[in-house]
Amino acid sequence: MKAVIRNQDTMRKRAEEALSTSGIWYRRLFETTKDGILILDAETGMIVDVNPFLVEMLGFSHEQFMGKRIWELGFFKDIVKNKANFLELQQKEYIRYEDLPLETADGRRIDVEFISNTYRVGHQKVIQCNIRDITERKQALKKTMADLERSNKDLEQFAYVASHDLQEPLRMVASYTQLLAKRYQDKLDADANEFIGYAVDGANRMQKMINDLLLYSRVGTRGKLFVTVDCTAILSQALTNLKMAIEETGAVITHDPLPTMTGDESQLVQLFQNLIDNAIKFRGKETPHIHISCKSIEEWEVQNGELKSEIRNPKSEI
Repeated sequence: MKAVIRNQDTMRKRAEEALSTSGIWYRRLFETTKDGILILDAETGMIVDVNPFLVEMLGFSHEQFMGKRIWELGFFKDIVKNKANFLELQQKEYIRYEDLPLETADGRRIDVEFISNTYRVGHQKVIQCNIRDITERKQALKKTMADLERSNKDLEQFAYVASHDLQEPLRMVASYTQLLAKRYQDKLDADANEFIGYAVDGANRMQKMINDLLLYSRVGTRGKLFVTVDCTAILSQALTNLKMAIEETGAVITHDPLPTMTGDESQLVQLFQNLIDNAIKFRGKETPHIHISCKSIEEWEVQNGELKSEIRNPKSEI
């Protein structure tokens, strides 16, 4: 009997020591974390604790927080406007606001992420509010967006310049290859005629690509008006553009009947070309087999329950 009591005493002491240790750890985290933390009584909304970082973040003293109800603090008005509004924090175990403005003691505005968790400490139900300053993150994001916008404008300007500067030398190449084809037709052997034909066709296709360069680079601003296009013809054009890659790899490309649809012809050619080029480029050791087919969204949903697309190598489907 005495041994049982001693074991129970030992277990109780260990439990008390564990609780004491966890309490010390929690307090240390509470006081050193780089997030502002506010502890509220879940029943009354009264502030029962506030960590040093929140005091530093907002510039108000510890005493200005303690004993106040959260809706009595003007700088939290966008989170809890009044007592009735406090019900949301009371009733939900977890709430997260991604972007809220707070005003500091010196009148600065900062943007914060606000997270509240409700839990029990003994018999008391409390709400822990974690408040993280995201002002620098937002400013960095704005800078990144501004840099991206500037980069897009630079790309747009480059497309203008490239489109203009490449036109003249390419026009010269196209003109002279067409002149060769006209002047020496049937005067050269079959191979020469074929090679000249390739040169003329390649120059013409490059001219079209350069003409489409600007519109393609500005797909998010001013693209071409959508027109009715034949996807079989689109695929044929893409395969012609990839003729060298297809011949070098021995790629076998097949397709089901393709529909007529509404779209931007040059962008659709680029889409097919990129997909097929990637399927050829990222192949295994075997000869790539690429099959192009299409289904309506309704057919996909009936067959799969959701819209899916996959490319498999060495036998790929687009």
